[in-house]
Amino acid sequence: VANEPGSVAQAALAHSRRPRQRWGITRAFWGIVAFVLMGGTIVMFLVSLIARDIHPHNLTAVVVALTGCFAFMLFALRKTTPLRRPGFWRETIRPFLQSAALFGIGGTITGISREWDHRAVCWKDTVEHCLADEGRVGLVAGLVMCSLSLIVLTLFTGGKPRVPQPFLQGTDSETLEDESDAGSGPAVHRVDDDDRRVEEEAI
Repeated sequence: VANEPGSVAQAALAHSRRPRQRWGITRAFWGIVAFVLMGGTIVMFLVSLIARDIHPHNLTAVVVALTGCFAFMLFALRKTTPLRRPGFWRETIRPFLQSAALFGIGGTITGISREWDHRAVCWKDTVEHCLADEGRVGLVAGLVMCSLSLIVLTLFTGGKPRVPQPFLQGTDSETLEDESDAGSGPAVHRVDDDDRRVEEEAI
């Protein structure tokens, strides 16, 4: 059988880049997880709107939990697609880190907007800021780091999948080496040892 030079490597590259089907049970599991997180997002949103007698710090925690449910709901929804992405980085690690970065951005923005200038009555009836200077620095640094992480993860999609080297026997590898030294040569003819022996006997 005659093969064009590089056809085996091209076929292996096309096979490695071909998206694979996702299992139905996996899609069902992540669909349930996404549904639960969506329910948590809706409940937290309604609590933040309706609750009147809730402590301000508890309301801040509710909003932070809302952002967390929404961010990881997006990760679960990406796991329900029919086709898998090539590589473990693109399939799992990168989407999870993106959701974590979104959660960090939402949490830090919530803390800055609600707790930055919040004051409360403390010891001996003194009114002080609930958020210390160290806490403010931490919130700002967290917001910057999470934003930069999200930008980097969005731009860096990962390298190309590695192409598996085709298995070649000794005679085939020698033929390929001779052809590569000669430059652009004829097509490679793979002949088994038995066929060569038959040809020699016929001669």
